[in-house]
Amino acid sequence: MTDTHVVSFGKYKGRACLQNSLKRCDGCRRSWNEVYAGPMLCDATWRRLADEAETLCEDCVRQRSFDRRVRIALADLLPCEFNLFHWPHSYFNLFASIETPPTVVSNKWRVAAAGYWPMCGDTLSAALEREPEVQP
Repeated sequence: MTDTHVVSFGKYKGRACLQNSLKRCDGCRRSWNEVYAGPMLCDATWRRLADEAETLCEDCVRQRSFDRRVRIALADLLPCEFNLFHWPHSYFNLFASIETPPTVVSNKWRVAAAGYWPMCGDTLSAALEREPEVQP
């Protein structure tokens, strides 16, 4: 019997992928039972951190981001269910809370949250209603 894991990066974004023998982070080689998968990022940001088919844990994403001087912002997260998991301790909330000024997020986040996390509504709506900062 094979376990199915959600692979959060590379060309496998958002799809369930069978990981028969290597149920580990490609960076640190720790088991997915020991670490959390890192956030799902847009392709441009991901290519600066890893190979297309790599899967990385949260710690490895953070370390590579630091080592390669790649700043990850809310706008770099894919608007998907994965980045909303564990609400209110989701990647969406983490990046929304540390950004100053916060990024204005797209309606794609509302679509990602619809029907799955009704409790996301108020926080997500507030983020969607932010006015973009006018640059002088």
